[in-house]
Amino acid sequence: MRLKKLMQRRTVDPAFLERFEAEEAISRVPNYRIASGLGAIFIAAGSVMDRLAFPEIWHTLVLLRGECAFTLLLLYCLLGTKWGERRHLIIGHFIEGSLILSIMAMVGRTGGASSPYYAGLCLVMVGASLLLRWSIMHGVVNVVFCCGGYSLLIVLFPVNNAMESGSHLAVHTFFLYVTGFFTAAGTYFLYELRLNEFRLREELTAERKRLEKSHQKLKELDESKTNFFANVSHELRTPLTLILGPIEQLASYAPVRDNPKLNTLVQSMEENGFRLLRLINELLDIIRLDGGQYGVRTELTQIDDLMGSIYRSLVPTAEQKGLNLELHLESAPKGTFQIDRMKFEKVLINLATNAIKFTQPGGTVKLIARETTGREVEFEISDTGAGMSDEEKENVFRRFWQADASSKRRHRGAGIGLSLVKGLVDLLEGTIQVSSEMDEGTTFTVKLPLGPSTQTSSIALDDDDLDPIEELNRKAQFGGLIVEANAMPVVDPLFFDAPDNKTPVILVAEDEPDVRQLIVSQLSSYKLLIATNGNQAIELATQYLPDLLLLDWMMPEKDGLEVCQILRKTTALERAPIIMLTARIDERSKIEALQAGANDFLTKPFAPTELKLRISHLLNTGRFEKEVVQKSQELGAALAELKESESMLVQAEKLSSLGQMSAGIIHEINNPLNYAKTNLYSLRTFAKLLPPDEKEDFNEITSDVEEGLERVVQIVKDLRSFAVKDKTQFNDVNLAEVVAASSRLLGNRLSHVQFKSEVPDHIHINGNSNQLCQVLVNFIQNSLDALQEAERENEQGMIQVEVTQSSEWISLHLKDNGCGISLENQQQIFDPFYSSKDIGQGMGLGLSICYRILDQHGVKIELKSDVGVGTHFTLNFPIILDDREFQESLTQPPTEEPNTINHE
Repeated sequence: MRLKKLMQRRTVDPAFLERFEAEEAISRVPNYRIASGLGAIFIAAGSVMDRLAFPEIWHTLVLLRGECAFTLLLLYCLLGTKWGERRHLIIGHFIEGSLILSIMAMVGRTGGASSPYYAGLCLVMVGASLLLRWSIMHGVVNVVFCCGGYSLLIVLFPVNNAMESGSHLAVHTFFLYVTGFFTAAGTYFLYELRLNEFRLREELTAERKRLEKSHQKLKELDESKTNFFANVSHELRTPLTLILGPIEQLASYAPVRDNPKLNTLVQSMEENGFRLLRLINELLDIIRLDGGQYGVRTELTQIDDLMGSIYRSLVPTAEQKGLNLELHLESAPKGTFQIDRMKFEKVLINLATNAIKFTQPGGTVKLIARETTGREVEFEISDTGAGMSDEEKENVFRRFWQADASSKRRHRGAGIGLSLVKGLVDLLEGTIQVSSEMDEGTTFTVKLPLGPSTQTSSIALDDDDLDPIEELNRKAQFGGLIVEANAMPVVDPLFFDAPDNKTPVILVAEDEPDVRQLIVSQLSSYKLLIATNGNQAIELATQYLPDLLLLDWMMPEKDGLEVCQILRKTTALERAPIIMLTARIDERSKIEALQAGANDFLTKPFAPTELKLRISHLLNTGRFEKEVVQKSQELGAALAELKESESMLVQAEKLSSLGQMSAGIIHEINNPLNYAKTNLYSLRTFAKLLPPDEKEDFNEITSDVEEGLERVVQIVKDLRSFAVKDKTQFNDVNLAEVVAASSRLLGNRLSHVQFKSEVPDHIHINGNSNQLCQVLVNFIQNSLDALQEAERENEQGMIQVEVTQSSEWISLHLKDNGCGISLENQQQIFDPFYSSKDIGQGMGLGLSICYRILDQHGVKIELKSDVGVGTHFTLNFPIILDDREFQESLTQPPTEEPNTINHE
């Protein structure tokens, strides 16, 4: 690492090294003078030590020290000249060389290798390294010169006692060389330290210059921005004044006053014009404060008159919002004082309007003025509003800061007012404090100094004494506030003045009353739903399902983006056209709106014609889309019916083909079957001729043959029932009796399971009792087979038969907790010759025959089954109302308990 740094130092820019050496030279010259002066002093002071240690050669040592001190003083003087400053490095080597030669001469005189004066060489090396600020090369040269000179001296002046000389030589040489090594290392590290320190100073200087340059550019940019805003604001005030003047004159005309619609439009124009003028004036005040152009102009004013004028101006606004506005002047200063009335008004009006803005209807706003000691007046503006958190209190006077800066804030504003108040209070050398608790209210306390007072009557200006421009600016201070007081009116959610019921319904969600009124006036040909916040928009949209939604981006409760995202997740509104209204014009905002699900994006200010055209196009597109969706649904339903009809036709064709095949099989089987049965009967007559030991085997064989023939006969009967469509006679059938008959036929098998039948006796259907009995026997047999296959632990098999009734159907439910039917088998369970049983346990005609019988009865079959849980068949018999007596029998309540059959 050290080698790496050394290589970096060696590759340093030569210009940088030149600057470093120039700065080092400035520090070296005074250090060299100090070193030469201290060297002269201490080398001379050493004569006292010589007197005590070597009195016999004291004179010689004093002479050597005197020569060295004289030389050092001479070098000291040379360093004070220009010539010496330019050659300070050479003189520095002479300083160290003089000391080394002098000490080496004294070492030679005082014993050579055994002389204790070798320590002086150590002191010279260390002192030179600290004071002379050597570079690495110069430091190493001086260490080599010192150590090498001592070694040469020992060779030239040996000690007579070789043993003593050797021990002294080893000790002295060791300590001298070690000191030299550490001196060289210290010189290197000190040089590197100075070099890095210089590098850091240069970097710091460059960074400071860069920051100063950036600061200067920012200052110039800020000044340019301030001048730009000032110029723009001045330019805006001129046309705005020319707009407000004619509007005020227009409002005084009788045709406008007598026409409610015109009067509303003119008032909206005037109020928003005043609101714009108020914002411009506040912006200009901020610019003047920043530029130091806002001076204090005092005039004689009475405090109670000032407060009374502000109170009277605020009363209409407070009454419109339903607030209690109180004025307390009991402790107000009496007399007339020199104050800046205009700035006092701006401070108090801004604080009072904020209190009104953030206080809910029914609350109280208090304006209090009291005199304090020290010629000050204290104003207190308090409210019972929502209050502020600790974070809000810390930032309340920050410029452009707002407690709720999101797109869902309830109260509009630019965050200038309280910052302007703080600047004006500081300009007037006053103080302002705020105290607030959440949900309890806020109190602003302002202390302002009062000028000299007089006891003359008030000469404060009335509103009538103001010039037209000042009167316009004063109105602007309150004009924007009236709009704020009406910002959240209670509106009727529906306007039913549309031409007919086929007129599209449009939801307008806009919290600005004037913009909302403009939109409503332009869309009078539609049915309109009006919402003033995001939650109300969602509620109305989900309740009335409008044909189009017009959403403002910035609304209280939920902004337009949130409303759009929520509505897109609602099935009924996922395809409803949505237009997003906003004052944002950047591409990112448009992308966010489209990603949220908006169909179109309209920026404010917008042209009413453009709004109408966009709405018309989206409504037409939406209508076409609805028609396409409706036709698609109709086509889907028709396709499903076609598929079902196709399936029924295929099933009917299968049954017809199988019926024809079964008829042929029956014809071919009947003759040999009758022949076999006749021969079997004849064969049994020979049984009496057999020996007794063979008769038992013979009877067993004939019984097996007879059982097989009976099975064939049963199969033939099933095929005949399947193949031949007999004209079945339908009559009134008691369903309970059919269920009871079926259970009796299977009584032996049902005794091993839990069989429950809950079929009331009054339930009658139109059908054939024999065929229905055959159907139920087949279904119950299948349930019994399923119960045998099921693997249950501590659970008894169960078959349940019950009836439910609706206005159109009588439903017979057959449930079991058997093995269940897989989904694959459910799809083909009624197909002929299909069976899930093992070979030899059935032909797969039972359920197919049941299906044909039930189809002849007009029964709809429903199947629900889970493998391992059980099966539930529902047979829905249609209710046939052929006569009134039969109809009454269906609705007549049961006169006795249901016919319940239990087989345990």
